[in-house]
Amino acid sequence: MKKSSRPTLAHLANRVGVHSSTVSRALSNDPRVRATVSEDTVARVRRAAEQLGYIPNRVGSMLRTGRSRSIAVLVPHASEYVVGSVYEGLDAAAAELGYATFVANTFGDEQIRRERIDRLIEWGVDAILYADARVESEDLGQVDGVSCWPIIRRGRTDHRFHLDDELGGRLVARHLISNGYRSAAVIAGPSEASTFIDRVNGFLAEFVELGGYVDSRLIVASGLDIASGRKEFLRMLPNVQSGTAVFAAHDPLALGVYSAARSVGLHIGHDLGIVGFNDLEFSAQLPVSLTSVRWDFQALGRAVAFDVISAINGGNLESEIPSPKLIARQSTNCK
Repeated sequence: MKKSSRPTLAHLANRVGVHSSTVSRALSNDPRVRATVSEDTVARVRRAAEQLGYIPNRVGSMLRTGRSRSIAVLVPHASEYVVGSVYEGLDAAAAELGYATFVANTFGDEQIRRERIDRLIEWGVDAILYADARVESEDLGQVDGVSCWPIIRRGRTDHRFHLDDELGGRLVARHLISNGYRSAAVIAGPSEASTFIDRVNGFLAEFVELGGYVDSRLIVASGLDIASGRKEFLRMLPNVQSGTAVFAAHDPLALGVYSAARSVGLHIGHDLGIVGFNDLEFSAQLPVSLTSVRWDFQALGRAVAFDVISAINGGNLESEIPSPKLIARQSTNCK
């Protein structure tokens, strides 16, 4: 073999003294396939592969098996913290199982999503995951024989990847009531996003049930950035009484409320309580630390990867999905 040539299964087979199909099974990432070869042979094949610098030919493998061992992930914006955290966990778990992952932005546009799906199918991915939490989005099921899995989907109690945002909202309500807040305002995030609808509905139902009051004028839809939080709070400010708590459905919105409150002389944690959602890194570092709801997004990503890859291979694994946890801090009078 010339030094510049790439080692193949045939080279490995010749080195070890077995058939190429034995080498292929010995190098399989599927333990059930590897089990058809003796442990000694597996060890000798893998040692030879390392010595020769063998790199599996995924194209050839795909032609033989019909599988690319790759998963695509469609997201609205890969730069968004939550999406990025889920993807990190998913990618790490997929790599452990011998799968590659690809991520593509849809920018929340249905047409772009359709185009991305068509292109990914051309590339031969084994599954397509999409983090699409819009109410009007339909479950894609299968497209041209490729499974499409929603990571987050509203109204699917049987969906193994459903995050319980409603419970997160209820945790906020219980915390505020237990800390003496009886009136609240809500900056709710996008009105078309099911995750935000669920967490706000959970909060409102629990807060009222426990004796709290929310003026309908103080429930407003919004964007997701700091500027939206500031703008919406200043807009509702004439109707906000002292001692009210603001539930901002995403931490950057809460940071906007901080900015607006301080600009008009309100003391956070005293004149005004504030609770966020998602517990982003900055939340604990603010001069008045922010009470927020925490998700383990990387654990969610890992659960998605394990379950989807199990399904691709004919299994039915159902990993445990993380539950929300309220982290109480100074913004709601908590030391």
